[in-house]
Amino acid sequence: MEPPIISHQQITHYKLKTENVSYKLSPTYNWLPSTLFVEDSQWSKFVLRDVTCDANPGHLTAIAGPSGAGKTTLLDILAGMIIPARLSGSVLVNHRVMDPDHFRRVAGYVTQDDALFPLLTVEETLTYSARLRLKAGRDKAAARVQKLLKELGLEHISGVRVGDESSRGISGGEKRRVSIGVDLVHDPSVLLLDEPTSGLDSASALHVISLLKFMAKNQHKTIVVTIHQPGFRILDLIDHVILLSNGSVMHNGSLEFLEERIKAAGHVIPCRVNVLEFAIDAANEALQQEEGVGVEDVEAQKQINVDVDEDDFLVNNHEREKHDLYCNSHLEEWRYYTQHQCIGFVLVPDFITGMSLTAGVMGAFFLFSGYFLTTDSIPKCWNFMQYLSVFKYPYESFVINEFGGEEGRAKCMERIEGQCLIYGHGFLIRQGLKESQKWINLFMMMSFIIGYRFLGYVFLWYKCYKTRN
Repeated sequence: MEPPIISHQQITHYKLKTENVSYKLSPTYNWLPSTLFVEDSQWSKFVLRDVTCDANPGHLTAIAGPSGAGKTTLLDILAGMIIPARLSGSVLVNHRVMDPDHFRRVAGYVTQDDALFPLLTVEETLTYSARLRLKAGRDKAAARVQKLLKELGLEHISGVRVGDESSRGISGGEKRRVSIGVDLVHDPSVLLLDEPTSGLDSASALHVISLLKFMAKNQHKTIVVTIHQPGFRILDLIDHVILLSNGSVMHNGSLEFLEERIKAAGHVIPCRVNVLEFAIDAANEALQQEEGVGVEDVEAQKQINVDVDEDDFLVNNHEREKHDLYCNSHLEEWRYYTQHQCIGFVLVPDFITGMSLTAGVMGAFFLFSGYFLTTDSIPKCWNFMQYLSVFKYPYESFVINEFGGEEGRAKCMERIEGQCLIYGHGFLIRQGLKESQKWINLFMMMSFIIGYRFLGYVFLWYKCYKTRN
């Protein structure tokens, strides 16, 4: 891999800082009547409490801590994903209060999961991102993509498909670099990454962190990552550490200063344990002792975790493989959608109810489409359903196209002893259809297509608006 190309373009550098930031996680049942639950304050939980930290340009800053410490939440706050109005405290950018809308334009945010299209090649993935993000023409977008491929060391696989679990493609480390490249096409001054080393082997993880370190040092970018138990070689590349425990900052500074504090407190770091890992374990033990768990119980629990860790890993992988094999992304999106409220109400409370309701509605649409019941045989109280059915108009168009016209009229539908009892024209009359209805049906189908997409856009726009405000 060639080192990133150093840009000589004059760009603005950004220093991020939080001052006494607290964030409370509200309960998710606010769509139900308040009389069913106790007050929200009893169910609320502080994810972050009085967090003061900073991230400087030219430095690789790591947010570390055990699971549930609030690492991703803090990263979301620094990325402007959680608006300041929902926080207590201040989020500053270059000593000014953050403007989330403007900051998101100059920053890049890489999620923990690689959100890539498996059938696109590496070069196509970066090209689509460049065409959408850059205001330049195709030539400049293509030039930026070629530069990124060289910076990220992806030139040799530029024509290879990304792939997924079912179709083999590029490796995990290469996917992570592609995800980073997707958010680098507009050359952001700030780059935030949620656990970029998660799921990678030690060599791939070191490769990714080395790339980020080089970019921070030579392009003077502000780079912040969340990380969980890094190795010795990765620690050598980190300039600044924010150590969290139970939503509070335990340390905000360099690793050398952290080591001095640990030794000053009378602790001895074992030879095979790095400073950050020791600090995380010490914070965990202190937290468990505050909650009434003894040291002996902690050690016993550690031993149990070691014994069952391998079995749990195999079971979890097996369950994940089954999930990936039988559940597609559309079902996952629908499950997520049905669990959240849109325009003041919730469609259904859970996934099973949502699927049952969907099956019932689609079955009713199919029943009143004209395939099972003619227009005259539908009860008057249910007559409105045929006009709402998404199957009625394409079915009638198909029938008119098949049995209309000169050829269609001459088609025999039923023949007994060599005599035709009903021709295509008679079948259309029996169904209550006219050939002129074909164009009306085509118009209605286009109206359904446009209408459903517009309704989906309105739901998503409102969801996005409500999340940001």
